[in-house]
Amino acid sequence: MFNRVFADSLPLHERHDNSFFYCYLGVPFDATSCFRKGSRQGPLALREASYNYESFLQDIEVDLQDLSIFDAGDLDDPHTISDLRSSLRHGLDSIYANNEPFNILPIILGG
Repeated sequence: MFNRVFADSLPLHERHDNSFFYCYLGVPFDATSCFRKGSRQGPLALREASYNYESFLQDIEVDLQDLSIFDAGDLDDPHTISDLRSSLRHGLDSIYANNEPFNILPIILGG
């Protein structure tokens, strides 16, 4: 898993309570790209860009810093669709391990 986290979030292992939370999971995948590769860099690019976001969303009057947002890092680089399926299942299982599934909203950052 990747150690850089989305802005203003914490690594998943720093979570201490059992309340509702959002969790980022990076999926670096471009094995099905036929013209130009590089979409596997998407999760990293989104995390880097996140350091320039405004945390307050005026339209809905929510400050992202007030939400419980965690980052589970990236899946191991899957090379085939079959690898992607098993890596994604393993990644989601690791998020849901020791947590109530209905308390978590995974947000997939993909390539």
